[in-house]
Amino acid sequence: TVQYEPKPHSCHAVYREGENILGILPAHYHTIFLKDFVMESGFYLFGSLLPKVGTPFKMTKVCIPLTCDSRYFGDRKYFDECLQELRNFSREKKHILFVLKDFNEKIDFSDLICIETFPEAYTEPYPSWDAFLKSHKGKKAKHMRYEYRKSMESGTKTSMHGLEGYYDVLYDLYLNVALRNRSNIMLPRDVFKKMDEHLHEYAKCILAENKGEIIGHLLLLENDHIISCKYAGRDYEAQDPYIYFRLIYELIKYSIEKKKPVSIERTSYGAKLRRGFKTIEKRNYVKSDFPVFGDMYNLLMKMSKRRFEHFIERIKEIES
Repeated sequence: TVQYEPKPHSCHAVYREGENILGILPAHYHTIFLKDFVMESGFYLFGSLLPKVGTPFKMTKVCIPLTCDSRYFGDRKYFDECLQELRNFSREKKHILFVLKDFNEKIDFSDLICIETFPEAYTEPYPSWDAFLKSHKGKKAKHMRYEYRKSMESGTKTSMHGLEGYYDVLYDLYLNVALRNRSNIMLPRDVFKKMDEHLHEYAKCILAENKGEIIGHLLLLENDHIISCKYAGRDYEAQDPYIYFRLIYELIKYSIEKKKPVSIERTSYGAKLRRGFKTIEKRNYVKSDFPVFGDMYNLLMKMSKRRFEHFIERIKEIES
């Protein structure tokens, strides 16, 4: 199967006072087709019927490092100034859409349209592993102990590493998950190498190994305030059927050790909520200087809102 790789172009806004750099806000932009435009709006079946060819245009997406929003970016003054500069850049380049993704704070720019999106799974650090288990009642705690023990008995070992030397295996395992989940946009193969080059002091991964083979990973970005799990990968043919849950448990243990909260990728909500994570509301902020495409995007998002609200109701049922 030929997968579309957006091959993003990187850019960033820099906030200076004199010669001192006080804030940097990175972003990327890439060519996106009408097919992907529709699928990103939530209409996967309709989008899957559209051709790739003949409908390219450019979209600017703001991507904030280390976490999903500006909670730990620094002074919001720097963030707002950098965001305005990126908006100017997007306008000058005549990009169709400017999208600030996965934000949970209010934005002061009145012309940005707010669209609710899937929540973030998040947990504060537990005092200890035993306290984590005791926070779950009866069968839940028993089942988690069972999953952890069976993973250990299968011979799976876990360890923390930097990314260097693991770029290919990380990508191959990530690709397994992306293809299984039918992700409409695949990251390019050099994404983890680039991440290591630009965020070396923050990027690390928890690797799971069984019989000399790496069978799973969680890729993390960590700063002084938070651990943010960005990507997961696994070998679905591995003998350890509990590898995904084992990695979540190791992530929680690492959070306990570092005394830092954890933000984790936004899939498999049921598995995460049943293991102590809570949800935080997220919003996308969108602006288009091309009314036809902007109106189309907003219309598609409004049409998908009912399905999104139903999804949120299901999450609240699991949390309760």
